[in-house]
Amino acid sequence: MKICKVIFSTNRPDYLIRTLESFKDLNFNGHEVDGIFVDDYPQGRDDDQIRSIAEQYGYNRVVLHEKNIGLTGTWAHINQLLSDKKYDYVWQQEDDVELIAPLHVDNLIKFLEHDPLMAQVCLSRQLWYPGEIEVELSKKPGYKYEEDYTKRVEMILAALSDKEVIFAPQVNDEDKIFESYRYQTFTERFANMATLYHYWISQEPIEQTYGYHPSEGVVMACIRRNNVGYYGSIIRQHDGRPYLNHIGEYSQGIRITKQTDPGGGSFTWMDPSKRYNARWGYEVPPGQES
Repeated sequence: MKICKVIFSTNRPDYLIRTLESFKDLNFNGHEVDGIFVDDYPQGRDDDQIRSIAEQYGYNRVVLHEKNIGLTGTWAHINQLLSDKKYDYVWQQEDDVELIAPLHVDNLIKFLEHDPLMAQVCLSRQLWYPGEIEVELSKKPGYKYEEDYTKRVEMILAALSDKEVIFAPQVNDEDKIFESYRYQTFTERFANMATLYHYWISQEPIEQTYGYHPSEGVVMACIRRNNVGYYGSIIRQHDGRPYLNHIGEYSQGIRITKQTDPGGGSFTWMDPSKRYNARWGYEVPPGQES
């Protein structure tokens, strides 16, 4: 099979190296693999360093944007780059996630192909956002909702530092099982943190159809426009543990390329020259990213 592995980066070499090192445990043996690496944050970037890191980990095509164009614009650019050569599958991921359990792409392909209507298979991450933590804590015996906001935040922060909480196995009644995977399905988005999907999806005429750049909601809506049966899936290990450790404590750069893209107006307050806490959204002073 011909597979292209793609990574979207925003000039965070500290996260990038950890990410790429961990993904040595995603085994592509037996397949013809190309690599496309796109970095979209030129401010303060050492081009030689980023290019060297990408090439060291098997990305034979490295693109360094001279201007920060945002996630949705970069996604559109990636799809253009993918059009130069036909593949069977695309492995797409972000630059701030560690793979914490070995995987072989053959098994992901088998999982993806066990239902012709499955558009993508995504890897699950640990609990990350405050709302997710509150839901998990509410399941514990004796839980009582804390009305005081400051105390509630303190409770969430304590849980975020507890690996037994954030990496706890998630087993739910609606889970499905396929061989060694536990999974759930969704239709409202096309998740791109770490996912394998059919190549044809990257070539769907999204901008021509909707006039928008690709985003999670737009891509899923586009592929479902002629067949509402298409869906995505997110897999966990058989015992319910996640496959990913999300390590991106801060983000930088614009998110949505155009204000007319869905959700574009929600990010106009952000200054693309500054860094923001990825969970809470506040501005992070230089040197205090972790």
